[in-house]
Order: sequence, then structure tokens, then C-alpha cells
Amino acid sequence: MKELRKAEIQQIKRSLPIYQLLKEWGIEPVRKVGNKLIYYSPFRNEAHPSFVVYDKQEYQDWFDFGTNEGGDIIDLTMKFWGISYGEAVKLLRKRLNLELAID
Repeated sequence: MKELRKAEIQQIKRSLPIYQLLKEWGIEPVRKVGNKLIYYSPFRNEAHPSFVVYDKQEYQDWFDFGTNEGGDIIDLTMKFWGISYGEAVKLLRKRLNLELAID
């Protein structure tokens, strides 16, 4: 069960890019520099963009330089919606139409 859970988490990270999820939430990048997408933070108002999405080969992660917080797509979903890890996984599973039965 634990191995299946790990596989599901990896599938979520690989299948849904953070930039795509941000776009669905109405958040667009300010610019792209190499493998980095630069945004205004989705968590607060700011004068200069300090939220970065790093586009890696396997998956993406993010870092907010204004708050020194970062993580993967699950962490972002948790923080954006104010929900738990399990709720974020369920939300992303639903978004991806994953049918793995791990509740």
C-alpha cells in the first residue's frame, strides 16, 4: 500500500505541471528565465515578483523568496487552498482523473 501511495504521488508530480495548475487558478507568469518561470506570489500582494517555478525533467517545484517557502505541486495546493496533505492529494487525483483506490 505504501509503495502504491509513493507511485501515485510521483504520478501526480509528473502528470500535472505547476504552471498549468497556476494558469487554471488564473495566475500567469511575468517572465521566463531559462528553466524558471517567475510570478507574483499567489499568496500575497507584492511590488516585485518573487515566486519561482522550477521546471525540472521529472517534475516541477516552486519557491517563494518573499516567505522562504517552497515545495512541490502538493505543497502548493495545500498552501493555496489551506487544506491538508490528504485533501490536496485527493483534489489533484480528481483533477487528473486518477482512479487509484488509496483512501
